[in-house]
Amino acid sequence: MQDVTRMYTVLLPDRVESDRLVFQERRNQYITYIGTRTPIGPDGYSQISGFVNDPAIRFQIMWQGNMLNEIKQHKIKLIKQIRELIARIDSALAK
Repeated sequence: MQDVTRMYTVLLPDRVESDRLVFQERRNQYITYIGTRTPIGPDGYSQISGFVNDPAIRFQIMWQGNMLNEIKQHKIKLIKQIRELIARIDSALAK
């Protein structure tokens, strides 16, 4: 029961809050370092292709990719914990 409580009161809310903060930071960084440096095309979107060799933009793309990979690893770990908890609950209910 403690593990179920911890999952719903600590682990899942922390993951949700962490994701919210990361995506807010990504949005802010995009606006600051990419969106304001690239022209807007006739379709209303940033034309970043001409600026991919700009070191600041390349760094942002790399940094944001690394951040997303880190989030992915955290989610994989959380999924594993959830599956283990479900297996333990199923085992206890079978007894």
